[in-house]
Amino acid sequence: MEQSSARSGRQGIPAGSGAALAPLGLAFALGICGFYLLPQLPPPWTMALSAVPALILAWFRRPAICRPLAALLVGALYAQVHTTLQLANPFPDELARVPLTIEGRIASLPTDLGQGPSRAKRFVFEVERADAAGGPLPFTGRVRLNWYAGAPRLNAGERWRLPVRLKPRHGYANLGGFDYERWLFEQGIKATGSVGKGAVAQRLDAGPDGYWLTRARQAFNDHLAAVLGPVRSLPLVQALVTGDQSGFERADWEAMIRTGTSHLVAISGLNLGLIATVAFFLIRTLWSRSPRLTLTLAAPRAAAVGGFLGAFAYAALAGFSVSTQRALIMAAVV
Repeated sequence: MEQSSARSGRQGIPAGSGAALAPLGLAFALGICGFYLLPQLPPPWTMALSAVPALILAWFRRPAICRPLAALLVGALYAQVHTTLQLANPFPDELARVPLTIEGRIASLPTDLGQGPSRAKRFVFEVERADAAGGPLPFTGRVRLNWYAGAPRLNAGERWRLPVRLKPRHGYANLGGFDYERWLFEQGIKATGSVGKGAVAQRLDAGPDGYWLTRARQAFNDHLAAVLGPVRSLPLVQALVTGDQSGFERADWEAMIRTGTSHLVAISGLNLGLIATVAFFLIRTLWSRSPRLTLTLAAPRAAAVGGFLGAFAYAALAGFSVSTQRALIMAAVV
């Protein structure tokens, strides 16, 4: 016991620190969950009422009771700040379907709707500036657009000036059906709309700017399409490699749901774990064959680093979705 405590002290990790942090993490999570169970959003001034008691409780003399309460308040405060930022600067209802001109960058993989050379495009657009007939509008944020007949080749990260008609995010919350409005909220999308027909759109910058990873994923998707050609399995390969599920048709989803295989195309623990495991054993086998490398770093440790880097690269290629991030964190823990 003394040797274990001494080792923990030398490594800079107090003995039992994990057990001490567990109640704080649980209280923080409960604060977040409790906030989202409220029937309506509290007014902004309640954030100050949460922050002050949290600071006082955090330094109280009875940490076993007070610090979990402080973590609970901090969790609720974190959820309120996040929700307030999501709801700030909404798209005005009075401008629904009014002709507007917006400037910004394509913030997602452009997807095709339908077949043929005149098929439509769908993409997420990060609005940096919006103008109406009366002048500039105080609106920025992400919108989801459809570009129908005559849509050109679009690349992630390109900066465009587009004539559009927008409307606030809205969806039917039918019992048992897909809650489209909730999904838009989760994606941070404030409005939906379409590019105006017959109006002139202008590409302002062809570079990817901060969307270089999304551009790389698009290039990889295009490479897969060029190599495989118009085969039936192309959407499945793209979904497994880059996480792009836009190529699936309704019949494909129905078949996967009936066979219980739809979870396989959601890049998460199974996919990431497989990549990390293959990379681990491959690197350990090759590393152990070199005496010089094994004297520098033990083969299991090198394999652990390589396995995590392989999982990280795959998560980046898949777009760092929430399920992918969760699986990557657990891979780092292992």
